[in-house]
Amino acid sequence: MGNEVDFVLIFRGLSLVVIECKWSTDSFEPRNVLAFSRRYPEATFYVVAADVKRAYSKRYKNLSIRFISLPGLISELKKKTKALGRQTEQK
Repeated sequence: MGNEVDFVLIFRGLSLVVIECKWSTDSFEPRNVLAFSRRYPEATFYVVAADVKRAYSKRYKNLSIRFISLPGLISELKKKTKALGRQTEQK
């Protein structure tokens, strides 16, 4: 069986955004994300789970993965893309 992740978002000017979706953080197994990170080490990795009340990061080997709720992810991505838009306008 191959390694897969749930979503990969591509924004011009930003690193890949890799998203794993889980009902509970307890069910997260980092194997697929770690395999993906070997191919795309510059990517930003998220686990979106219903039971995350406050976002936090956790390290698996040398990879930092951000655990976050869906509203939190949306907010972070909006901030990143707005900041990228401001950088583009200033050029």
